[in-house]
Amino acid sequence: MTKSLLPLLLALTGCASAAPPATVLAGTAPSQQTSAPDGYFCVDAARSRFTAVARALGVRHSVRVVDFRGAAQVSGSRPVTLWVVADLSTAQGDSELLTGLLRSRRFLYVERYPRAHFESLEVQASDTTHEVTGRLTLRGRSQVLAVTGTHELVTGGVRARSRFSVRREDFGVLPGAPYEWVLGSTIDIELDLLARECDASASEPPQAPAPDPSDSEP
Repeated sequence: MTKSLLPLLLALTGCASAAPPATVLAGTAPSQQTSAPDGYFCVDAARSRFTAVARALGVRHSVRVVDFRGAAQVSGSRPVTLWVVADLSTAQGDSELLTGLLRSRRFLYVERYPRAHFESLEVQASDTTHEVTGRLTLRGRSQVLAVTGTHELVTGGVRARSRFSVRREDFGVLPGAPYEWVLGSTIDIELDLLARECDASASEPPQAPAPDPSDSEP
């Protein structure tokens, strides 16, 4: 297998956990405000990042999701509910070959399962940190996950960062030989999101896709 194929496989498979990235995107300097107003905040995808990071044979690779959206409800300056939906048909690897493999039936199978959906079930938050228990639906499978991260007030909204890991097997990503031989079992999802105040109607989450365990074979 060529080295260029590894990033795609990895993007759907495995990585080790690490601290959320500290990069601040342009136009999001810390705010002089001391608390966020109660209400609804919608993700500004143009000033946010959604990345999957994985390793194969010790080599680190990343895949960027271009089209995603989400929102949070804030009360008492802390998030109380949140959701994020990603259009996996916009996932991009390091090359066209990798991108095509990533979106194929062997991996994300975006023709049948175009979206990944995460919605909170419970949120515990302080002024700067949060722990979210939520349901992730990916490739027709759903799992309840615990996600931790940080948030801060910035000019124009709230910046939230988080990194969490998932096991590809839990979501039916079983690509078979030769890909199984080099892929790790887990993948890191890295979120760096800027959310701005929005209307309640814009913050309504789309309905999560119904779990579909029928496609257990790649």
